Amino acid sequence: MTGNKYRGLKGIYYEAVKHRDLESYRKMVDSRRNNELAVHTGLTMAPLVNEFRTSDQFEIFYLPALQISQLEEEIFTLSHQIDKKMALIPEVAQEQIFNNNLVDELQSTNDIEGVKSSKEEISQTFERLKKVKSARNVFLV
Repeated sequence: MTGNKYRGLKGIYYEAVKHRDLESYRKMVDSRRNNELAVHTGLTMAPLVNEFRTSDQFEIFYLPALQISQLEEEIFTLSHQIDKKMALIPEVAQEQIFNNNLVDELQSTNDIEGVKSSKEEISQTFERLKKVKSARNVFLV
């Protein structure tokens, strides 16, 4: 990867405010907005100033960063390798791996959100949901 670190517009904005140089910030926004790689979403937003919405409307856009694109490609490659290896193990083992990963991810999300739960509680809830879904499918046959 390159040594250049991508600077977000938020950081550039606060630096420009600190130096009373909003013109350089506006030029940077225009430069990114008009970049041929910029993705224009067609969605608009009204920014907040001092916690109040302004009447200004700006199109939301993003500029794909090289580092993110490289990481996306690495994720895609590793995901493909995982899929190939998962296909080699029995389906019951695949389901167990999926369930364990799901419980781990839910636990991590709960920790981030400040929700107190154990992996055991999440596993039990997951099993109850599977039983309810299974019972509903029986009635649909």
